Amino acid sequence: MDDSWLEDEPKSEQNDLAKKVIKEVTKELEKIVLKAIKDLPPGPPGPPGKDSKIPGPKGEQGPPGPKGEFVIGPPGKEGPPGKDGSPDTGKEIVDKVNKLPIEEDYMIDAVHIKNMPKFRVEKKGKKGGGGGGDIVFVEDLSAQTDGARLTFTVPYHRKALVVMGSDFPSVLFPNNGFTDDSPTQITLTVTNAPSAGSQLGFQYVV
Repeated sequence: MDDSWLEDEPKSEQNDLAKKVIKEVTKELEKIVLKAIKDLPPGPPGPPGKDSKIPGPKGEQGPPGPKGEFVIGPPGKEGPPGKDGSPDTGKEIVDKVNKLPIEEDYMIDAVHIKNMPKFRVEKKGKKGGGGGGDIVFVEDLSAQTDGARLTFTVPYHRKALVVMGSDFPSVLFPNNGFTDDSPTQITLTVTNAPSAGSQLGFQYVV
């Protein structure tokens, strides 16, 4: 290649001109190489790559899905009819029990009564006799004393005997300290009610 013409140009201009020539030649070579690569037939597929043991970065949370439908299932089969309950109210049942004769066949066994207070049982013998007599019970009424109450609920009884308390007067008798209002209620006739939390006992005969 004849490059004698470059000798007539100054050095700086020669360098600039050389750079331009190199740039143009490079562009042409790139076009030729790209065209040749494009015209090449595709080669055989390579072997499958191996899975990486290093997990990729966690992706962003996707948008929430559509709201599901609320489905009500079919109604179940109707159960068998229940047995009829007692037509009586609680009060009516109590009234009926209280009207029964005071006989063994009509009495409720104490073992069937839940939370029944403990009581002391005594035998009261007859004068000159060798045994027998009424059974005397003592009911603890201390849980009902509140400093104001004078009327107390007591167990069913046939006869009230005495009321005993830790406050003065400590012993009260029927019609002389208390009245026997009904088979399940008594009322103290003292001036001051038993103090709150004081001890109070009721002695009676069934």
